[in-house]
Parts: sequence; structure tokens; C-alpha cells
Amino acid sequence: MCGRFVLYDDEEMLAGAFSLDPRWFRGVPARYNIAPGTAILGIVQPSPDGTRETRLFKWGLVPHWAKDPAIGNRMINARAESVHEKPAYRGPFKYRRCLVPARGFFEWTQEGGKRRPHYIHPTGGKPFAMAALWDEWTSPDGSPLETCSILTTEARGPIAALHHRMPVILQPGQYPTWLDASIQHPTPLLELIAGTPAPDMLIHPVDPRINKPDWDQPQNIMPIEAETPDPSPAKRPAAEDSADSHRAPKRRARSRPVADGQGKLFEL
Repeated sequence: MCGRFVLYDDEEMLAGAFSLDPRWFRGVPARYNIAPGTAILGIVQPSPDGTRETRLFKWGLVPHWAKDPAIGNRMINARAESVHEKPAYRGPFKYRRCLVPARGFFEWTQEGGKRRPHYIHPTGGKPFAMAALWDEWTSPDGSPLETCSILTTEARGPIAALHHRMPVILQPGQYPTWLDASIQHPTPLLELIAGTPAPDMLIHPVDPRINKPDWDQPQNIMPIEAETPDPSPAKRPAAEDSADSHRAPKRRARSRPVADGQGKLFEL
């Protein structure tokens, strides 16, 4: 499962990690508690020549055929094992795959009746990519809404001690295949996901204030003593269910400057 994550690298670091011009990451703010229902950064490859670009997606996929965009609240994650079979994900899995950059993500455990958040991040200290799908929904007034869902798979390595699911974390050498829209048959894509090695991750407990979606501070990723009590009444994000989704926590709207890929800044 992936219900919260972090992205805080500068544009040069992100550009190098994902083979893009730094301008695509210009003005992207550091975020330490990225929650469902908010705008998240995605990397797509819309042209067959391999050129990549960034886009903003609302986290929670709304299928293009949906009558109500609220369905996206239940579709922040998609199970990689069955993504090619589900009506909401079949089309995006064929034609609209993307990468979601991250620096780390959070998972929760139950310890002595308390919810304990943990921060999970690569040992190499570099940004990584989570496999994701996107789709475009058109509102009754004709305005488009681009949304996405992050793929999850069975947890492996140290993450398995925290939760039975984890995001599909791709290696740089797998990015071209995942982003290539000419690859539409599910077999090579499922094989790519299955062949992803267990990530080498570090895990430590963090401040329970991360439970509050509006608490977006650098301290969110700092380690704390495990016995620190949880002062937050907020509910833990629900576990991913058999319908490939969970209900997103509510988040108060906040303005954030984000680059549109052309060097311009706008507000979320």
C-alpha cells in the first residue's frame, strides 16, 4: 500500500534521476506529507521518440467513463497482480503509464494498541520512481481532470515486517519500458513488475503528527524514539482492499506553487 509519500529533492537532482531537463522540475515545492486527493507530480512519455515530460495529476484515479469523480477517493492504489483485468485500470495500463517520483513513503504498524508511523526510504539517498497509471476525465462543463493511481505489489524485504503491500518501485533501467506506450500487451509489463528486485530500504519510526494530512514539515521524516505516544485522533489510512483501493484522508486545500513544465508557476 502507498497512502503517503515524500518528495523534496531540488530540480537538478530530479532531472538527473529521471533524464529530464531541469526546467520540468522548476518551482516544484518540497513536500513531506503528500496525501491522496492532492496534486502529485508524474512523469510521462507522450511521444514515441522517448521524450519525457512532467504533469500534475490528482492522486486518486477517475476513469474516463466515470459518472462521478468521487470514485477517485477509493482508487489511489491499484494491485499490480490484477491491474490488467480491472475495468478501471485496463485502458490506462495499456496506454497511460507514468512514473511518480518520490524520496520516501510512510507505513503504519500497531504497537501496544497505538498506531506507529514509519518512514521508509532508499539506502542510497536518491529519488526513486513508483509505477503508476493515469487517466483523463471530462467534467460536465467540459474541463479535463487528469488523475493517477500508484501500483502496489506484495511487500518484500524489510517492508514486509510493516505491511503486506508496498508500492511498485521501478529501477532506472525499467523506466523506458514502463513509459513506452507502444507496449500494450500485458505480458511484458507484468513480467517487468514481477522482475523488480526487492528495494534496499531503511526504516525508522517518525512523529505521529504525520497522521494529520495538513502537517507538512521536514520533521516528518526525522527518526524518533519508538515509545513516543500518538497524540493524534486522526485515523490511519485504511488498508488497501480487494477492490484495489482505499478511502483517502481528507485534506484542507492549500496553495502551493508548481511548475507546469514550461517554466511557469501556478497554484494548486
